[in-house]
Amino acid sequence: MHTEDQKCELKLLLEEAAIRQIDTKLKPFLLPTNDQVSTLSILHQFNDQSTRLKPYTFKKLVKVASSLDLEGDPNSYLNPRGISRIPWSNQNKIEKYCRKAVPFIIENCPLVKHSIDTWTMKNLEEKFGDTGCTVFESDSKYFRYWKCEKDKTLYDTPFEQPYISSDITFKNFLSEAKKRLDILSAKAENNGNMQTKKMPKWMYAQISLSGLPQFGTEFSKWDWTWILHKTKKFGWGLPDTNLLLIGMKGVKTPVHFDEQENLFCQVHGQKRVCLYPPADYERMYPYPYGHPCDRQSMVNIANPNLECFPNFRKTRCITSILGPGDTLHIPAYWWHYFENLDNFATSITFWSKQRSPKEAPSFPLSCTQLVAARRNLETIMLKHFSHMTDGTKKIRHVLKVVQDKNSKVRKELENLVQLLLPKRTHLIQGLINNLVIGRYDRPIEWYNKPSLVDSEKTVST
Repeated sequence: MHTEDQKCELKLLLEEAAIRQIDTKLKPFLLPTNDQVSTLSILHQFNDQSTRLKPYTFKKLVKVASSLDLEGDPNSYLNPRGISRIPWSNQNKIEKYCRKAVPFIIENCPLVKHSIDTWTMKNLEEKFGDTGCTVFESDSKYFRYWKCEKDKTLYDTPFEQPYISSDITFKNFLSEAKKRLDILSAKAENNGNMQTKKMPKWMYAQISLSGLPQFGTEFSKWDWTWILHKTKKFGWGLPDTNLLLIGMKGVKTPVHFDEQENLFCQVHGQKRVCLYPPADYERMYPYPYGHPCDRQSMVNIANPNLECFPNFRKTRCITSILGPGDTLHIPAYWWHYFENLDNFATSITFWSKQRSPKEAPSFPLSCTQLVAARRNLETIMLKHFSHMTDGTKKIRHVLKVVQDKNSKVRKELENLVQLLLPKRTHLIQGLINNLVIGRYDRPIEWYNKPSLVDSEKTVST
């Protein structure tokens, strides 16, 4: 029989092998995406190259991994696994998961318990009624984030904004959202037969909880002692950004990754969350660096177009339903997607900067380090094309030049990647090609009009 701690350690080892594959001695994520690498083979390589696993532990891992071999499954996207849930009372296990940078859910977390117990919709309206909030409106439930920045000029062609935003009071948001919900409800009761009324836009809102001294007493009742202790222990930055997120039932946040640690607290209603590991970076087809939808996948995971995004089949999703009292840890660079399952589902985020490395990185790099390195390489690559002003010509020129093995840009990238992958020259060409293939070779209209990618009928390549 195993103790609870032994089972926990076994599960953590398995999750590293079966989900994240981050062991610094193996780095299977550096292999080209068309190579099939099974969890079982990874475990055998691990056992051959390291003596850290005891024979009995290794045999147990092989047995379980054989039944969870997602990497060898050509349609692993159809077999999502559950996100690990840990009760608040098991602080040792919580710390182990934080240390491993694996997503998990803390059940009955008291971090914002006071708000969970007191923030009914009526109470929320009374507390935040006159507080300003940013409201997002869209014809679609799919709220794709976008941001145009002056220092990123790769895409200077006309861009169709996926949604519009405005700043209004919280009580005005609630009032307008309720009116629109009534219209949608009436339409549903009439089997969609409401031709005389234009369908209302979907809405969700966010309130920055920073710089609101009038709520100092309210926020002081959160468990700051616990979260400050954890951020210090794991080398994260202070939780300096808090957002309150609230929206209509059905609204979705497309899959994306952030470069910060996030403790995501569910306060009211339920949300579905789907997560994908950093090792799935190439399979998620991220928009190019500098695009208004930077750090987001071009794939609509609710209706993936596998003809256009074939490698998405091999992604490895973990998923769960968040309810009041659940706190989800989203490590930096993990892809995540949310869907409101209830009207006015409400969440609070605690954002912290990533841990600062205490020493130079070891090689080869970890999954998260590799994602950051790819973004840095892309930045360097794009500086060679800053003189071009035609966005359409520029993106095609980037694709052509980077794929030309005799070009100056390609040679520079090869030299840089050689530093990232010492003694792994056979992987260099694949990594450089994957900077642009599947990302810079899409139809030009996809970059200018994200709704084409988000729709169920995506234009073909």
